Amino acid sequence: MIIMFDYDGTIHESASTYIPAFKKTCAYLDELGYEGARREFSDDEIGYWLGFSAADMWNQFAPDLPDELKTRCSKMIGEEMRRLTREGQARLYPGVEDALAKLKNDGHHLLFVSNCHHSYMQMHSDAFDLTRFFDGFYCCEDYGWPPKAELFPSIAQDWGTG
Repeated sequence: MIIMFDYDGTIHESASTYIPAFKKTCAYLDELGYEGARREFSDDEIGYWLGFSAADMWNQFAPDLPDELKTRCSKMIGEEMRRLTREGQARLYPGVEDALAKLKNDGHHLLFVSNCHHSYMQMHSDAFDLTRFFDGFYCCEDYGWPPKAELFPSIAQDWGTG
């Protein structure tokens, strides 16, 4: 059986890096005078944005922010998350490695499917040795940033199921 897994918020406890990165970026926007970043956000409010593509997140969170600033802030969040990952702050949910190992040992093909950048996927694959679990890696960046569901025909073709 082929089993597809989203990564952030499903396997990776992404709040561990996303929340501090979001807060740091909001502090930057506050310094620039952007009103929408001036309040304290709860972890749950910040966690809501996990799983959104960067464009969708910024278009909903700060629709009036100039596109150039959305791009800069998106890069800031990504850079901070990568820095925190390099420093060992990223973590998988408890029990995930055992569950993935069991599925893999039971003969299932596990696929990583995410809205992430390829470099992010690679960094996390290296940090957690994800190739021991996953037979295929699919990130939206490699396909021009479509919604994840639009990757399914390519995945089905790759795995002979479509």
